[in-house]
Amino acid sequence: MRKEPQMNRLFSRIASHTAHLAGRPVTFLLATLIIVCWGFTGPLFAYSDTWQLVINTGTTVITFLMVFIIQNTQNRDGGAIQAKLDELIRSSRAENAFIGIEHLTDDEIEEHRRSCAALAQKASERAARKHAHNLGVGRLEAAMILLVLFFVGFGIQIAAAAEPNVQRGQTLAQTNCARCHSVDKVTPSPLSIAPAFRDLHERYPVQSLQEALAEGIRSGHPTMPEFRFDPGQITDFIAYLKTLE
Repeated sequence: MRKEPQMNRLFSRIASHTAHLAGRPVTFLLATLIIVCWGFTGPLFAYSDTWQLVINTGTTVITFLMVFIIQNTQNRDGGAIQAKLDELIRSSRAENAFIGIEHLTDDEIEEHRRSCAALAQKASERAARKHAHNLGVGRLEAAMILLVLFFVGFGIQIAAAAEPNVQRGQTLAQTNCARCHSVDKVTPSPLSIAPAFRDLHERYPVQSLQEALAEGIRSGHPTMPEFRFDPGQITDFIAYLKTLE
């Protein structure tokens, strides 16, 4: 790194110190106080041209000198910030072509800006297409789930239609036994001492009821009616009882 001339270093120190002091609140209050004091001295000098010349000359000289001091400070700050940005670009995955673009012309910088805007637009379009794709996939999955549920329900209906004996057995149970027994998998028995049909398999095999149903069941709870099933009805009734297990 080359050594800066002594004058440049001294000027940089003075400029930095002066810019720092100029931005402090106490400096602003001091400048305001000077203006107020100058205004109060107007009657003493009868608002003469010399009185006005003092403030005009003083503010003009100070403003003229501060232009160079502030510009020097901004140049150094801008250069330091640019050097830091260049190092970040160099050490990251950003395009190295952006290093040093502050030295290009306005047209060249505008070309870089348009290139960045085009890349940003492409990235936005890719994100939109990805979102639309994900949305389409989600809708397709939902449609497939509904289709599967439809076929499952349709299969259940087909299975039920393929076993009409179960439906006939359910009708027999509801017609002859539902007044006292629970003939489904959920509701309790209307008569507390009458066992639910879904629990019969826990007491004995339901297949063993074939003989009792053929001869007529005469035992059970007191209000149980006497009835006798034919062989076809017995098969249907037993088939339905098995679906409750």
